[in-house]
Amino acid sequence: MAGTLCIKPSCCVCAALASFSVSSCLRRVTVQILLACYLHDRAIGDGMAKVAHNENHKRRSIVHSCIEKLLANHSVEHAFHDAVDALDQKTRSDMLEEVASEFSALGVMARTLESMLRISACGFDLESCCEAFMREIKILLNAQHVRLWMVDPGNAQIWEWAGNERHPRKRSYLSPETESFDLKNPTKRKHVQKAGIAADVARTGATINVPFPAVQSESFSIQIDRLPGENALTILCEPLRKHDEIVAVVQCYNKQLNPEEAERLHQTEAAHKNFSRVDERIMHLLGDHMAQIIYKCRNFENVMSAAENIMHGTGLTWHFPCSASDLFELAQVYLMNVREVLTAQHCVFYVQSNNIITGEKKLWTGCPDGRRPRRYAEMGQGLAGWIARNQTAVNVNNLDNDARFDVKIDAAFSDPAHVEGDPRADFIPINALGVPVKNHDGSMLGVCMMLNKKWGASFSSFDEQLLTLECQHVALMVKTVNANFTYFSTQETIEETLCR
Repeated sequence: MAGTLCIKPSCCVCAALASFSVSSCLRRVTVQILLACYLHDRAIGDGMAKVAHNENHKRRSIVHSCIEKLLANHSVEHAFHDAVDALDQKTRSDMLEEVASEFSALGVMARTLESMLRISACGFDLESCCEAFMREIKILLNAQHVRLWMVDPGNAQIWEWAGNERHPRKRSYLSPETESFDLKNPTKRKHVQKAGIAADVARTGATINVPFPAVQSESFSIQIDRLPGENALTILCEPLRKHDEIVAVVQCYNKQLNPEEAERLHQTEAAHKNFSRVDERIMHLLGDHMAQIIYKCRNFENVMSAAENIMHGTGLTWHFPCSASDLFELAQVYLMNVREVLTAQHCVFYVQSNNIITGEKKLWTGCPDGRRPRRYAEMGQGLAGWIARNQTAVNVNNLDNDARFDVKIDAAFSDPAHVEGDPRADFIPINALGVPVKNHDGSMLGVCMMLNKKWGASFSSFDEQLLTLECQHVALMVKTVNANFTYFSTQETIEETLCR
């Protein structure tokens, strides 16, 4: 029986599977998903869903059940052998072919998981992660060349990744570029240059699999997609998504035959073939994983650059006096960058003001574009007022069930055309995260509110800790600006006195 099981060359994957260091739990989950997808695709493609439930079909189901238990580390080897022996010769041959295909697919999945682990081991180093990703994609898909394009969806720009290049050449992926042959007179002899396959993928979000020859594709651009010294025979281009947002595009060139295929087809090692649907799925799985890493690395870089941004903001105010409005503008600009890191849709920053005569405390905030008057709130009014009065952070997942929420206070200036709470407004508050902004002596400086985590998610405890840390940076920036102004004012007073 053991000799019978090895009649298919693909069964050698079973032995290779033991060399993978994927955990047993992860392997079991992967096997269940993989076998389900494989059987579903085969049923649709070959019409197996309409096969009658005869005796051989029941026995084949028993074999499949035994395979799943074997892969889940259950000891059912004898039951598996008995189930296969009970089949007739033709059904046994078909069954062994299916088993070989499933083990082969499992080997591909295991190698994909290993690639994910190697990419994740690079930590928050974006350059190392990108290099590892391109290397793993090239090996898994047996591609001749791999290119990675970074995407800025906010500005609709795309550029090829070339390490930590400070000033990459960015271009729009929405409109084609125009080049001129006459350097002295750019208005003459212009021609339109295609945006390229990667730009089309970034614009549409759809995978492009170009068979041989790739140059005949409508999206192919000789200036962009052609590699120096190489022919673009086949191309597979896949978007890397973080939920609905495309953060990068990977482009693979010229799928190559492995030595066994080249020998069987009597071709040379340089022979090429088209990328398959399996290659698309592998790239999709690895691409989604890489998109998460790119997104986290970018956020990590933004957080680490917070100190530099603070020094830049305070350096601009060393020799100039700052009013309360000026400090509010500095803090709001800084918190807008924090909003992008937390993937929130709206940010409101309230400043606490104290009446020197009456001692009354109020909150106020300004319109980001300066076209509307300030918005005032009493202590205890809305979530912002509650946070200011209790000096406690708040994380609300459903604002409809929170009686403290006041849409005109907590979602101030969220819609540029309509009043908050208007049914015509585009912005609908769903969840909120608010933290108090305190000075180093413990006194209240203000309140920061973040509304609507993107992609339908909720604010986590990590988001709360990060926002609290960034609010401490805001307090440090305000204190530094005030200290600089006091220092230079005192210095000028002393110099004027001595000059008299």
